[in-house]
Amino acid sequence: MDANIIIVNQSSGNSLLQEAFDNLDGYLQNITSLRDAFYCNEEALSQHLSRQREEYNAMHERCTITETDGAKIISVPNAEIYLYKKLQKNVLRAVRATELIPPCYLAALISSYDAFFGGIIRSFYNICPDKLRDSEKTFTYKDLENLQSLKDVKKSIIDKKIDTELRESHIEQLNWLAGQLEVSTLTEFNGFSDFVEITQRRNLFVHADGIVSDQYIKVCQNHKALDENIQAGAKLDVSREYFEKAYHVLYRIGIMLTFTMLNILFKKGDEEVKVEIDEKLIEYIYYMIYAEQYADAVIVSNFALGKSFKHNQINRVYYALNLAQSHKWLGNKGECKKALKQIDWTACLHELQLPKHVLLGDYKSAYACMDRIGKNNKIISPAAYREWPIFKELREEEQFKKTYEKIFGEPFVSTAKVVVEKYASPSEETKVRDDSEE
Repeated sequence: MDANIIIVNQSSGNSLLQEAFDNLDGYLQNITSLRDAFYCNEEALSQHLSRQREEYNAMHERCTITETDGAKIISVPNAEIYLYKKLQKNVLRAVRATELIPPCYLAALISSYDAFFGGIIRSFYNICPDKLRDSEKTFTYKDLENLQSLKDVKKSIIDKKIDTELRESHIEQLNWLAGQLEVSTLTEFNGFSDFVEITQRRNLFVHADGIVSDQYIKVCQNHKALDENIQAGAKLDVSREYFEKAYHVLYRIGIMLTFTMLNILFKKGDEEVKVEIDEKLIEYIYYMIYAEQYADAVIVSNFALGKSFKHNQINRVYYALNLAQSHKWLGNKGECKKALKQIDWTACLHELQLPKHVLLGDYKSAYACMDRIGKNNKIISPAAYREWPIFKELREEEQFKKTYEKIFGEPFVSTAKVVVEKYASPSEETKVRDDSEE
């Protein structure tokens, strides 16, 4: 199972950006927590079912079983008939629990997405308050008595907008947001058809016990999301594989929706804000790679490198490096090289060329590059050599360790001391300080 990485949010200088980042961070933490709980619960349900079957089978061994006309007849002692029936029901309930509980987690994933989308709407109106002038919400005198300021009026209007939009289908929500952002569509992202099917399947579990309806088939067909093996009247489930797919689809859409909105709304903003947006997206991709969510990192990196986004030279290099290493760890060496060819490396600094040499397996050039970079570089620091996933294979090489020791005057070690500065309650993050950075 992939490692779970929670991004500890560093405060942005722009409160409007920070609101959007907080909304996304909270959403990703919520669905990752649900994923953890799903696997724990799945294991607990499996163990419970196993115990119930063992008790039931043990009861069978004490009974006499015969066959009459092809039917099995179990002779149960009179004194144990009630116990036999009880054990039989226990097994049936345990089996039913394994069918009922996983869909609840799928519904919880979508509920988390709904709350996230509500946060997207709130961020949108806070960034573009002029859009609220189109609101037709009316207030009674009694309403106004309870509203202390224009800020309260604004919040009330936004709350009403959120409530209205969340009552629409998930497809209509995206169409509404596209209209507000003045773009043709927000549904041409990698995984949209999966997103449609996931939300439609959730509706089946909430309203129809998972039984496939004509509506499910129609919507999925319209968006090329229908498995041709699924027919009306069939009963769907939520397997481990399906839940994992749903988690990753919803994880990616949260990131892509947030950064699509921010890039559109701040497209004409100052360069510092645009760089801050870029650096935050690079951070998300980095943590996906760190958590070994390589397929997600590929999709989001390609999204970031799309024609709709403009980046400065350094950030474009970071996106390309993240895309290349994600392909490498997936075993796609050809795609790794293709990603690196997007960049004119002759114009890049040595500290950005080093990871390129490493990804291509050109360790001789990498060691020469390390010497040129030296020991006082802000990008390639001791922590970068120790932690950056790009270097994980290089770190195993003896020549790397020798080169590192020559540059920094100390041996390369695979561990770092951290000091816990604050004990984390269930609602707080644990902060650590890396002593090696001092």
